[in-house]
Amino acid sequence: MPDLDAPTPDRVADDEWLARQCDWDNVRADRTVKRQAFIPSKRPLEISVDRTKYCEFAEKVTDNPKKTLIFLQTLSIRQHLAPVDVHKAEPPRGHANVEAAVDPEIRSLYQTKAELQRDVQLFDQQTLLAEELARLSTPVSPFSEPVG
Repeated sequence: MPDLDAPTPDRVADDEWLARQCDWDNVRADRTVKRQAFIPSKRPLEISVDRTKYCEFAEKVTDNPKKTLIFLQTLSIRQHLAPVDVHKAEPPRGHANVEAAVDPEIRSLYQTKAELQRDVQLFDQQTLLAEELARLSTPVSPFSEPVG
């Protein structure tokens, strides 16, 4: 379970598990995850995740039967999706973002999904990133205790 008293390190460690909330509709019957689970609705170039060591991530879905959690390990993102990385993005406590390496000036141009969709090439790159994150993720908890 999370250690809520431990300070949150600035660097997201390779062995950290990340959790992302999504609708059950984004999990197929064979327990694979659809890319839509990783298409951000608010900030199009930042995919929001929780660092499971440092926050009460399971509380986000316990009262909503339409929601579930999907899990990824930081190392698998770094190994398979370079130059994508995971960065601390607090508040809230334990929050992080999965982000592709995009020039900060370009990043500032796209604050909404609609703005990103107008740039077909960059939107295609984000869609491919979402597909790869879905391939690397699982709706099965990596923890011994049940989640949600």
